[in-house]
Amino acid sequence: MDDSQRTDAMREAEERALSRLSIRAAVVSTVCNILLAVVKLVAGLVGHSSAMISDAVNSTSDVISNFVVISGVAASDKEADTRHQYGHEKIEGIVSLFLAAAISITGCTIGYSGIRQILEPERIVVPSLFPLLVAVGTMVVKELLYQYTIRISRKTGSNSLRATAWDHRSDVLSSLGAFIGILGARLGLPILDPIASLVICLLIIKVAVDIFKAAFDVLLDSSVDESTRQQLEATISAVDGVKEIDLLKTRITGSRYYVEVEIRCCRYLPLFASHAIAQTVHDRIERKFSKVKHVVVHTNPCDGTEAFCKPSDRNLTIADR
Repeated sequence: MDDSQRTDAMREAEERALSRLSIRAAVVSTVCNILLAVVKLVAGLVGHSSAMISDAVNSTSDVISNFVVISGVAASDKEADTRHQYGHEKIEGIVSLFLAAAISITGCTIGYSGIRQILEPERIVVPSLFPLLVAVGTMVVKELLYQYTIRISRKTGSNSLRATAWDHRSDVLSSLGAFIGILGARLGLPILDPIASLVICLLIIKVAVDIFKAAFDVLLDSSVDESTRQQLEATISAVDGVKEIDLLKTRITGSRYYVEVEIRCCRYLPLFASHAIAQTVHDRIERKFSKVKHVVVHTNPCDGTEAFCKPSDRNLTIADR
């Protein structure tokens, strides 16, 4: 097994390990959301809090979303086949779109319920202390889940897991809104409870919009950030024999990205020499940038007028090199 094959094998093993880590984080999120949904629903019904019931509905949608994320991560880890020769990483972007749609529907449903209660204030019942305590506990649990999930998403580069993490953060804000609404209602302003539901709606929709944008970036083959691009340019330019970078294109797919580069070399170099330079560029990029899925390097000859162009190189042989 040559160095290139060993690198590919190590990369595949790393991808599988990161995929398992992503699925584990999604499973933890799912279990916690199921428990929170049940507790919040009971607290909302027993404690007569529309804001807490809205928060319970939000957690229920999170459970569905987590199942979607788990399925998406597992599917995107599937190896390339004859029909999908570039792999299945974009499934994660599609999953994120469904996740954002589910979150949007949840937010709109909660908002509609809140508006109905605001327009019919006589139906509002002052909540008990129970949902207030549950709101506090939910904020703590959800913030811990956010910290855990966002850390795993940064390590794995999973877009759908990052969406799940920010969904946890939005739940912290949702529970905070429920807490303020319930507390206000208990202090003599019962209208604050349905108003809290409306605030929760707006927060949820904001998160959904952000997830939509991130998913579209992946599906539309957006490029890597400027810092990564500069690092790629520095790595390519440092290879002996590379005189100029004529083209550097990248496209993100799932948690990885592809690199396409055209380098300019002396036109008088033998084919084997220019190929060796291109291979060195390829190998260095794959070694240095762990999220690179595939690299394509093309060599262009200079026009013969550059200072680095040496006609004497036309007579070089393999023995000379």
